[in-house]
Amino acid sequence: MLNILSLQELKRTGFSKLKQMFNNGPDIIIQERGKDACVLVDMAHYSYLRECELEIALIKARKEIEDGKFIEGTAQHIAHLDGILEINKCIK
Repeated sequence: MLNILSLQELKRTGFSKLKQMFNNGPDIIIQERGKDACVLVDMAHYSYLRECELEIALIKARKEIEDGKFIEGTAQHIAHLDGILEINKCIK
């Protein structure tokens, strides 16, 4: 079930209404003038979503390492960045 709360109702009822609505689900859609404006997420669910994002980033990084798409060492990294800067200078 979607938790939907108007901005006016949020102003009127305050944080106690949010706490009550979080009992129905981990997120609440805030509407302004009848249109979805933002989403509030409880901390436990936010932490879970962040953990998922970090896990995806780790999986992607491991895949890049497996495919040899990585740079070893500071000197090699700086040389790579210098090459990118030179390419950008040519484009402009």
